[in-house]
Amino acid sequence: MKKFFGLRRNLFSAAFLVAILCVSGCSKTVNTSSASGKKYDTVVFALMSFNNIPGDVTKVENAVNKITEPEIGVDIKLKLYGPANYAQQVSLAMTGGAQLDVFHSLGDFSRIVSKGQAYDITDIVDACAPDAKNVLGEKFIKTGYKDGKLYGLPAYKSYVLQPQFIYRRDIADKLGLDLTGVKTMYDLTPVLEKVKAAYPQMNPFAPIEQGNTGIPYSDVDYLTDDMRSPKGVLVGDVANVENFYNTDEFKKSCDLMREWNRKSLISKDAASSTSIANETFGRIVALSSALIIHDIAGISAGFKDPVADYNYYHAVFGDLNHLVESSNNPETLLDMLLHNKKELPEIFMACGTEDFLIKENRAFHDFLNSRNIIHDYFESAGVHNWKFWDEYIGKAVTWLMK
Repeated sequence: MKKFFGLRRNLFSAAFLVAILCVSGCSKTVNTSSASGKKYDTVVFALMSFNNIPGDVTKVENAVNKITEPEIGVDIKLKLYGPANYAQQVSLAMTGGAQLDVFHSLGDFSRIVSKGQAYDITDIVDACAPDAKNVLGEKFIKTGYKDGKLYGLPAYKSYVLQPQFIYRRDIADKLGLDLTGVKTMYDLTPVLEKVKAAYPQMNPFAPIEQGNTGIPYSDVDYLTDDMRSPKGVLVGDVANVENFYNTDEFKKSCDLMREWNRKSLISKDAASSTSIANETFGRIVALSSALIIHDIAGISAGFKDPVADYNYYHAVFGDLNHLVESSNNPETLLDMLLHNKKELPEIFMACGTEDFLIKENRAFHDFLNSRNIIHDYFESAGVHNWKFWDEYIGKAVTWLMK
């Protein structure tokens, strides 16, 4: 499904660590020369990137260095890593002796300090960055201390948790859209309406990463809760913990989503849109599927079985008390699509006869037959392991290509 806007939420670690002296701008080691011939210390910053990592970040470095060179006398070099291997790459760089001056601790602050991989910057911050404590606040900056010494500066949450709106420049330029005023989700409505008017068949907005709430809240601190299903939160500058779903911010966002849905400005549910059925998933391959909806529906907090616990199932399937009738239940989802006369994706299923999920797979196979939904279903000897899946992956790929 075509879309104009996308949304990505960047989450950085709570603290970043200083590894060697030159990051403060007080180092005496000269490493690089600028175009003007002046020499500056080089600071290497290991930055986590949630987007595609470009091969050349020179333009970004040059823009940063226009500020850092005259202000603090350092030349910034960026090392970009994805979130999946960030910690490993940082560890390899440090143990291998590569220059790496600033990096994110990713919740591993104490271990990094205890291993001697972080530099004591207590005096450096006082001498070279005295405003840091004023900007961050005395209580906040304490998170960077261990045994009375300062090893890191916490990232300023109000900035690092800002949502990003990714838009198609070609459409914006063609329609003459001014996006400089888009600061929050609530500023998007008139922009999306103009895009919809020009492209009636387009879903103007599609969240790239969406959870139960669907949209980001820049003024909400989720504390230790999962941001996709938060409960106790802090809102704005008020220090009282509130029930997230009783807040004015949540109610306001629900009204916004209803308005966008009514105006067809956002990707809709599978029951009212063909995008999930035949554009996002044209065909489905399901090997030894965990079709356990009826087994876990209605379980209570504290539940645990040999596979997972309540928290895991809740994170995957949402509200377990209403799971059976929700679109997270493939049976309900298919019934909704059939009722709305939507095109269904083709389905390939296979399960081992000794697999602990064979009963659930047979039940779903029977359900598909009861609805006259055409599908390919296979059983053969095997358990829930790669020996069985290897047998059917080749068959599934052949089926996908036909």
